[in-house]
Amino acid sequence: MTRLERMVARETIPNFLIGTGLYIGVFLLWRVLAQPFLSALPAQSFLPWMLYQIPNFALQAFPIASVFTALIVFGRLARENELLAAQSGGISLGQVARPVLLFGALVTGLGYVVSEWIAPRANQQVSVTWWDGVSGNAFSRIAGKRLDLGLRTVIFQGYAGNELRDVRVESWNGNTQTLTYAKRAYFENDNLVMLEWRNYAINHDFMPTPEKITPDWQNNAFVFKNVAPNATSRNIIQLGKTRERLVADNDQGGFEDPRSISDLWLEHQQTTGVQQRDVAAQLGLKTALPFASFIILLFGVAVASRGARNSSTAFGYAVLIAIGFYAALFLGRTLGQMGVLPAFLAPWFANLGFLVAGVWLIRSREIR
Repeated sequence: MTRLERMVARETIPNFLIGTGLYIGVFLLWRVLAQPFLSALPAQSFLPWMLYQIPNFALQAFPIASVFTALIVFGRLARENELLAAQSGGISLGQVARPVLLFGALVTGLGYVVSEWIAPRANQQVSVTWWDGVSGNAFSRIAGKRLDLGLRTVIFQGYAGNELRDVRVESWNGNTQTLTYAKRAYFENDNLVMLEWRNYAINHDFMPTPEKITPDWQNNAFVFKNVAPNATSRNIIQLGKTRERLVADNDQGGFEDPRSISDLWLEHQQTTGVQQRDVAAQLGLKTALPFASFIILLFGVAVASRGARNSSTAFGYAVLIAIGFYAALFLGRTLGQMGVLPAFLAPWFANLGFLVAGVWLIRSREIR
């Protein structure tokens, strides 16, 4: 690594951290200003609600902070003619940019980690913290709704604290319907523990019409019937979703998507038609966004080498580039959802466009 490359590497990390913090702060301020019912949130819930949003906003800030870093670092090199001196000495712009591009690759990897494991859990807490604070209990947002969990459907009529009241869990296997009723239930991680329960399995092939009732139809139709032997007997049903995830999936509060990349991939395998297309477009968005940190950082290097001469100019360029990129990214997702473009690939076209433009600008900047 040359002395110039080491200098670029030393300047990259501090500027990236400053840019990330700056843009996260802007996003948080926007969230506060854009939330019309913020006054309904108790003061003790406000700080946790804000903090839980940081991982999701960090994902959105990483690409902007990356391009901001490139514009600051390479704008200074261009302003002090160090890029010109390096190229005169046979060092290409691509060689000078290697440390910052390597850093961009590391940020991309971090983005995938956050998108898969950190942001989904934080996004669930955003929803639960909001509704626990505003309404006293997040269950108020989903009580009485049919909650679709793929192979099962859950509905409950009321709640008391963290316990559900009058719960019904329904599943199907062919024409056999399994129904579990409970007076009370509570969550243990992603399991629903049913108390004071009754369990039925009904084969609808043997359910008679009024004119064809046979003496033994009940024995054929009701495969089994179980009743809890006492009030403390537990019937544990694995839902695959925690209380927080169930609320976040069904609260219709307009908060961030609580699904991880692997969740979306699994859902894509289990759905068809329009729903599958929507899931594929969202999966494309969530996989394209972390990689954008590397792509528009490369684009920022090319732009900075031509004219980002001070910090204010770099900030302005970063905002303009980010607006253009995010417009292309979300337009791609929308066109994918509409079926105009391949659903999964549509959000990636923004990355492809900026990649081609960045490589072309860097190559055209080289002294020949």
